[in-house]
Order: sequence, then C-alpha cells, then structure tokens
Amino acid sequence: MKLKLYLLLSFLLVVTAVFPIESVADETDTDRVSQQFIGAIFRRDQYKLRKLVIPTVKIPEIREDTPITRIQGLPSSKKDTKVFIGYFGEEKIEDHDEGIRRIAFIWEVTVTRDKVTNITVVSDAANPFMNELRATKTYKSKNNKTVLVPSYFPNDVTHVKSHTNEDKISIEYKSHESILTLKASPFNTQNLNPINQGFVQVKVKDGEETYIKKLSDGFQINFVDDGLQYSVSFKIHKHSASNKAKSELIQVVNSMFR
Repeated sequence: MKLKLYLLLSFLLVVTAVFPIESVADETDTDRVSQQFIGAIFRRDQYKLRKLVIPTVKIPEIREDTPITRIQGLPSSKKDTKVFIGYFGEEKIEDHDEGIRRIAFIWEVTVTRDKVTNITVVSDAANPFMNELRATKTYKSKNNKTVLVPSYFPNDVTHVKSHTNEDKISIEYKSHESILTLKASPFNTQNLNPINQGFVQVKVKDGEETYIKKLSDGFQINFVDDGLQYSVSFKIHKHSASNKAKSELIQVVNSMFR
C-alpha cells in the first residue's frame, strides 16, 4: 500500500514538474517566431515570411513602398494571437515642425508553436498613391521638372508602381479591370507622330501636339508639355471593352491638365 502511494506521489510530482516546462518552451517558440515574423516584415523578405507560415496562410500585401519603421505588438483575446500594428516612417508636412506617422496595417497574427497559422487583416491603411507622390518628388528634385499625373481614373486603383531613372519616370496604376501606364522623359526633336506606326492626331486640353494609337488591348496617347514628352497608355483586361478605352484615356489625359 505504501509502495503504491509512493509511486502515485512520484507520478504527480513528475507531471507537475514537466508541464510548466513545456508551457515555457511553447511560449519561447511563439515569441521567437513572432520576432522573426516582425523582422521579415521590416525587410520585406517574402522568402523568410513564407518559411514562417503554414502553406495555407496568405501573407497580406503592403501596397506602399514607404519603409515600415515600427511594429507594435498587442495582446488579443483570441488564443495564441497577437495584434500587430505597423507604422510607416515619419513624414514631414509643409509649414509644420513635426512630421506625422501613419499606420500601415493592423493584423491579427496567430502563432501555434513554431509556425504562423493564421493572419487576419483588420485594416489595410496603405495608400498606393504615395508611391506616385514619392516618384514625382524625386524626379522634380533631380530634374527640376513637375510631372503631370492624372486626377481621373476609369477604375478604382488598387496598386501603384513607380520607377525613376535619371531623367525618365514611369508610373503604373493597376486595378482589377485595367492598367494605366504613364511615362515621361525630356522631349527631343524626333517627330511625335512616328510614320507608319498607327498614330493619328487627337484633341485634348492644352496639348501642343497630341497623337493617339490603337493597341491590341487598348490605346496610347503621346503628347508634349513643358519640355517633357509623355506616353500614356490604357489597357482593359476584357477585350470586348477595348472600344471604351479610347474615350476613357482621353478623359485621363485631360485630367492631367489642371
């Protein structure tokens, strides 16, 4: 009887000793994965992020190129879950001594042992048009030229990609239905209406020389303003709607002059 009691007490001591150790190990794993996940977001390291999540988890897209400079982790009422709030870097505002810090995203991230098992997007606060603004500011500082950009878009823009290279700039506005691409570079003496390339003259607001060309899936307009030669193309994913692209593109170009 005494032997049985001794064995039972020994078993209980082992159980109570082992389980807290496992709990601490789990907590350490989840904290480590959370820190690695945050670090990968800072670096925008898609390869590392994919290694940290299970295959069924979709990693949310941050639709702005502005650097993430801070990620705040808050507790959640959900099991194994934390709320991550990401912030863009501080931005200076004209006539203000202090800059502003914008929220980039709010995600609920669930970590089970050594993997991220769920990501819920609570808020996507990124503004894709900041990519346009950063590109045009960079171009102006380098070339002392203000680039015209549209104020009208035929469809809701979901992504904006931009690139500057010396005296050239390109900006791409994407939506679910279409792609609008703007390119600008210094004007040269070459004829704006290339021979045998399908361009015909079209009238738009304030355009000195404006020509339009039909593409296989849309239209392209070329014009010159303030020493810059522009090429603006509008392509619609549905071929049946390509006829609409011409009038939409003319409206886009007209909105650039304001």
